[in-house]
Amino acid sequence: TMCWSYGVTVGFAVFEGSILAFCWVRNAKRDRSNVLGLSPLWMQECLQAVLWRVMRHEDTATECAAANTFISALVTLVIHILPLTLCIRSLRRQSTRFLEFARIATARWF
Repeated sequence: TMCWSYGVTVGFAVFEGSILAFCWVRNAKRDRSNVLGLSPLWMQECLQAVLWRVMRHEDTATECAAANTFISALVTLVIHILPLTLCIRSLRRQSTRFLEFARIATARWF
């Protein structure tokens, strides 16, 4: 089994961030679009690393420090942004395909 901790979370955040940075710099095909679409996952990992730092041993499931509550709310917001970013990426891609199809179809008739 794996014990999650501050160090493990920071490791994942650094790894994810370096991969996203590499893809952003490489800029092949849809790299930058993918980076923007997946950046909420990286932001969530970074926020969880901060959360590990502000957690206290006294925090319980029902009572925790104000910083813990605030960062947890931010993590929740970021997690809910992810489906939106993926949806927007899909819609943009579909509209591009539709416009290309419409251009080809009209070129044959006019």
